[in-house]
Amino acid sequence: MLSNRWKLHSSWVTELHYFPKLLMFGSCSLDPSASFVLGVLSPSTEVDSYLRQTSSATRGAKRSLLPARRFMSCDQRVFRMAKGVSSADYCSRHNVLVTGSADRFVRVWNPFMTSKPVGTLEGHTAPVFFVKADSANSRLFSIGNDNTIMVWDILEFTCLNSVFPSVHKFSVPTQAAHYNDVGQEVVLATDEVGVIKLVQPVGVRQDMVQTHLSPVAGVAFSPCFNHLITASRDGVVKVWAMETGKKEFEFSVGRCGVSAMAVDKTGKRIVTGSSNGQLKVWSYNSGECLKTLDKENRKEVARARFVSVNQCKYIVAAGWDKKFTIFPDVVDTIQEVYKPMRAGSTTSDYVHETDILALAYGAPHFLATASFCGKIVVWSLISFGVFNELKAEYPTSARHPPSELEGDKAVQDLVFLEQRTKSKNSASLVASGPTGYIHFWNIYDASKPMACFRASKFNCVTSLAVDENNILLLSGDIEGYLSLWKIEGYCTNMSTKVPPKRAAVWRAHAQRITQLLLVEQWNTVISASVDTSVRVWTLEGNVIGTFGQEKPWTLGVPTTYQHPLKSRDLLLATEAVVTPSLPSSDRSGAESGGGRESSGKKSQSRKLRAAVHAVQAVLTVTEMEDEEINEDLLKSYGMSLGVQSSTEQIQESKECGKWLRHHRTQSARPRKSAGHQKVYRLLPYQTLDPEPDFRNTWRQQ
Repeated sequence: MLSNRWKLHSSWVTELHYFPKLLMFGSCSLDPSASFVLGVLSPSTEVDSYLRQTSSATRGAKRSLLPARRFMSCDQRVFRMAKGVSSADYCSRHNVLVTGSADRFVRVWNPFMTSKPVGTLEGHTAPVFFVKADSANSRLFSIGNDNTIMVWDILEFTCLNSVFPSVHKFSVPTQAAHYNDVGQEVVLATDEVGVIKLVQPVGVRQDMVQTHLSPVAGVAFSPCFNHLITASRDGVVKVWAMETGKKEFEFSVGRCGVSAMAVDKTGKRIVTGSSNGQLKVWSYNSGECLKTLDKENRKEVARARFVSVNQCKYIVAAGWDKKFTIFPDVVDTIQEVYKPMRAGSTTSDYVHETDILALAYGAPHFLATASFCGKIVVWSLISFGVFNELKAEYPTSARHPPSELEGDKAVQDLVFLEQRTKSKNSASLVASGPTGYIHFWNIYDASKPMACFRASKFNCVTSLAVDENNILLLSGDIEGYLSLWKIEGYCTNMSTKVPPKRAAVWRAHAQRITQLLLVEQWNTVISASVDTSVRVWTLEGNVIGTFGQEKPWTLGVPTTYQHPLKSRDLLLATEAVVTPSLPSSDRSGAESGGGRESSGKKSQSRKLRAAVHAVQAVLTVTEMEDEEINEDLLKSYGMSLGVQSSTEQIQESKECGKWLRHHRTQSARPRKSAGHQKVYRLLPYQTLDPEPDFRNTWRQQ
């Protein structure tokens, strides 16, 4: 039986909740005067007397609903917002209310203070229709009408992660959403139901040095002060002494974090772009914000650059708004926004149909942008029009057909070879993508690339870097591998199908490389990764150190370097650290043809390569430094430091690859074993006698 009806809103009710800890219910509405109402279950109004009055008035008449009444002021708390509240939730751990509105803001409230929110979270570019608080992990989930999922830290009011439709593949507007706190899953319902499981990032091990507490978004080198500037997704910028690796100081850029960073030619200023589309220019030596640049939208900035064309200086930004924006780099705050359009077109259609991922500048006036669909557009900064459009065909040798949602067609990075930009017969633009290929383009000829070669066995080359003389090219991929290519004279006059010479390749990180730098002043390589670390390497692939380690280094003094890298994250994630070479006898046997004997030698050499491969990987990244310990480790594999393995030793050590694969794929939780404990055949052991049955012995006695 309906006992009571209360009039709370003058518009539709969007959500209704009950909060056990508060012993109150919450009602959401689009009504600006009563957007969210907290009410008690047992109001102060005497309902029984009201029911007696209404029952006598309706006695003998047709039964109808009770008239709606209003709460007394002491029984409710009213929260008012201009565009109402679409969704709300309560965090019992921190005693805060969370609301999402059509104005694209997520607000955090004190349940007992209705006049002003405790904090406002900005970052959504569409109305927020769902919010959910994860009290156990102090996190907040919000979903916009554009299907963008954002994860927030309730205590710090910072964005932890953003998941966009191009990632979770839900392009149809979501009708309903749910968060399962037990399985940590976000369920979206459109014309079909999809489950997005939150995967925890690779845990930071005790022996792994962290440069930042979150993934590194950008690095920049200042030759003026010999400083390295690093920025992370949580909005922290750190300044390091390049020569020693010591941290000078750090500062925060804001709650929306850093998604892009660049340094000017003087090395005194940096520009940072954030997930809300805002750019800020900083004097990094003091941490002072010199000026703020606001775009006409709040979509994330993917790349930012300082550009000089003749006597004009600009700050160029590009990102998920599918265009680039130009701000004059002057003292005043007047901004100029140029919308890229097709050359000679009078329409407002953008040239890029998808998000821009890469941006590069080449003297004297060229600007190149690349998008998620693989399209590259070369612009002229004199006319602000399209100079040329480039797009590589998907390689026919790929293992699977291209999928735009998977990012197979995306171009992740661009770099100009500035020594060749004035030559109309040379390749002057290098692009990483699609898939794991690198393309050399002549910007004056858009018919086809002058060279195309596979730079990574994985499907994504994420970062590129080149020296000033265009002799060396660096490439990093999604699995943390770094390759050094010699490109002097490569594609200067004619096209070629032969890849350039690869001088070195090594694994620098256990996860995706976000940015690479070639510091020619010290002949070093800087690599930044999603694994929160920034490392310094020599051109030969020897690690100098990781920014953030306790022990400093001195550039030019190899005895202070940290080579080999003593981090188990590479051991458990890598397949190869050093590529071993076979003895001449085994190599000749493997290359010779003929019969079962030749196939047997091929099999033996293959096993030898796998055994040496695994042992060298262990010796490269293990914490053991004593040669005697390494000798014992090799003996456990049936090998030695000075003598090659025989055929019998190869058979004993053929399980090395399985051992490493087990450590790479084993779960953090111990598996329950049904039966006896399994023993690895590669380790020395002896079989124990079965345990006697004492019960039978006792019965016989």
